[in-house]
Amino acid sequence: MNNDIKLLKKEFNKIKNKELNKSLRKGNTGIGYTFETLINKKENTSFLPDFKSIEIKTKLGYTNKPLTLFCLSPKGATNFITKEILNKYGYPNKNNKKYKSFKGDIYNNKNNIIANRYILKIKIKLEENKLFLHILDTSLNIIDNTIYWNLEELKNRLTTKLKFLAIIKGYPYKRNDIMYYKYTNLTIYKLKNFNTFLSLLEKDIIHITINLDTFTSGKRIGEIHDRGTAFRINLNNIEDLFIKV
Repeated sequence: MNNDIKLLKKEFNKIKNKELNKSLRKGNTGIGYTFETLINKKENTSFLPDFKSIEIKTKLGYTNKPLTLFCLSPKGATNFITKEILNKYGYPNKNNKKYKSFKGDIYNNKNNIIANRYILKIKIKLEENKLFLHILDTSLNIIDNTIYWNLEELKNRLTTKLKFLAIIKGYPYKRNDIMYYKYTNLTIYKLKNFNTFLSLLEKDIIHITINLDTFTSGKRIGEIHDRGTAFRINLNNIEDLFIKV
């Protein structure tokens, strides 16, 4: 066991031994933000791991929501590809129909229809070193096949951020209208390899979630709100990609 894992386990056990930990943020991100603050980690959006060589994912103990591995925007003919996707294929935002949204899950095999108009599929082309995003109409005719992720960039993001993964589970408790968390479980995993990642993409065990929106109020009204293009896996498939340490 390496020193980073030993240190994280030591920090976790200190927190686990506390009865309850007051939430330091309202909403769904409170459980993760509170834990990371307790281990003196500053919040950031870096592609580097959270705690030395270990990426930390904190989940509610009863949730089965897919786990976001990392986020990486696609590339295209221009440097503004996410804006172009939103402008070309977006549908009216639910809060203000003047502005656009474009959200959905992307698979290799499943046909997930977005806005009753588009089907998004992925295709790996090793000879081009790219993972392509194909946008099709509902008759499966390709509308756009120029959007992609570079495989080397995907490999670098995966192996840099997720060489080791710690999944921490906790439970919420409300006392006098104040939210607290009790952290109960820590499981640490080691990444298998990039080829396994690609294989799981092909089998739909890993999928991609695109989440493009528009600010409908405030100083940035009308600007693109890119909430991240996430590569995700279900928790019950975690050992397809990782080995438990």
